[in-house]
Amino acid sequence: MISERHIVRELVFHGLAFCIAAGVAAIFLYRNYGFLEAHTEDASTARDAFLTCIIVAGGIGPAIMLLAFWVLGRTRISRDRAQ
Repeated sequence: MISERHIVRELVFHGLAFCIAAGVAAIFLYRNYGFLEAHTEDASTARDAFLTCIIVAGGIGPAIMLLAFWVLGRTRISRDRAQ
């Protein structure tokens, strides 16, 4: 059975993974901000496009963490069955 503490821990890890991935995306995507400004009608639209790109890229972090938790869970199950 999954405990409440386990669920809270996973939610915290997923939140941190999202923030880290979004921060890294912001650093890499900031170089392209001028491109967004040149290809949109105004600065507000460019900012919205920039933030949307960051949020989409930030979604990769929790996906990677979910994969990591799944792999760790599978290895634990395999290890427990071997004993």
